[in-house]
Amino acid sequence: CDTTLTCSAGDLIDNGPVTICPGEFATAEATGISVPGGACFGELRMNFIPDTLFPGTSGGLYPGGFSIGVTNPYSFDDDVNGIMSGNGLDSLRGRYWVQYFVQTTEGICFGDSLEVFFLAPDDPACSGVDCSVFDTAPVDLTKSFDPVNGVQDRVQVKWFKDSPQVRYSDEDAAACDLKFWPKRNLDPVTGAPVGSAIVAAPGDTINIVDMKKFQGDGVTPREIFKWPVKFRKNSDSPNARRADANIRYEWQVRCACEHGAGPESPWSVVKIFNTPDFDPETGIFTPPPGADLSHLSDAKQIASNTHKGVNTALPALSAKGPHKAVPVKIKRAAKPAFVAKSFSNEVSIKLYPNPTNDVLNIQLDSEVTSVNVKDMSGRTVIQETGNGSFLQISTATLSDGMYMVELEINGQITRKPFVVKK
Repeated sequence: CDTTLTCSAGDLIDNGPVTICPGEFATAEATGISVPGGACFGELRMNFIPDTLFPGTSGGLYPGGFSIGVTNPYSFDDDVNGIMSGNGLDSLRGRYWVQYFVQTTEGICFGDSLEVFFLAPDDPACSGVDCSVFDTAPVDLTKSFDPVNGVQDRVQVKWFKDSPQVRYSDEDAAACDLKFWPKRNLDPVTGAPVGSAIVAAPGDTINIVDMKKFQGDGVTPREIFKWPVKFRKNSDSPNARRADANIRYEWQVRCACEHGAGPESPWSVVKIFNTPDFDPETGIFTPPPGADLSHLSDAKQIASNTHKGVNTALPALSAKGPHKAVPVKIKRAAKPAFVAKSFSNEVSIKLYPNPTNDVLNIQLDSEVTSVNVKDMSGRTVIQETGNGSFLQISTATLSDGMYMVELEINGQITRKPFVVKK
């Protein structure tokens, strides 16, 4: 054998990385390959070397990889053109280095490597679904206590995707996880927090996982933007994912692509909901006669990707006192542009609860453009801009006493007094 004969596995035109879904092919091509012949018989071959430190890497004959006779260029799939399944082996998954080499009677000369990622069939990158909306957490978390078939036995927690701020659509195919845990005990009569804050243990957190909705066929994903948290009754199992009476809960939500099989969003910010003094035997809340409890619901524009509907229900005063605490100073509910509205010199303004301890709700029949809260000395203690007909101002930082809220409406200033009492 003439050992002076050139042996070269050449140089790859492209080193990757390359991503392959099942059924797809990648091609390795090199230049400058030289294979000795004659007594120094050589053969161009290829190695598939697994990166055993990369999560999910599997398949192949053994950790050192395996080789097959090839030509240049060479196209291959995750089954290496039937070689894997033909030998009873699993298809390649994870990260591999695909390497040309020349084997001769005198030794081996190696070329460089092509980086290849073999994806699983259920990988979102192989489904053609855009999961980028799940890169960010759900936003605009709200809740409502609207009766279902005349029965008030639940709180509906609601959320939007981040961009655009609309419901997760049919096409998003979202599945969501919800968790909530007790934070404060509430007075059954006033609904105000009593006692010290609850330090919840891990076992106190209630998890509702893989929440998803389907079309009528029971298979096709449907849009999702809310989920019911039902009130606990005595006959429920201790493990039932229900909410107890007279408790302020904190809650978060996250959502995942491909009905839960794809990438998962981060958890949302923490929000709260309060449960009323419902009957533990039935898990149903029956408001006292004449009581208006609509303030438990957040005024919110409900929109989908294809149609923007509006929930025009606005909060009103409850016989049980404040039931909402939010970390932001102001929250506004936009009105739909297509709603015609006439204005007069008299603007209806409703402040509630009054007295308040942590949140003041402001309901108007017009839009407010700015909000100032002043103490009795005339000093401005809260200053906000507005753009809606329902606002919520946090009064948690204010001391007990009387204050004046100044609202700029249609270019005019209107003032209303309210009291903070904690």
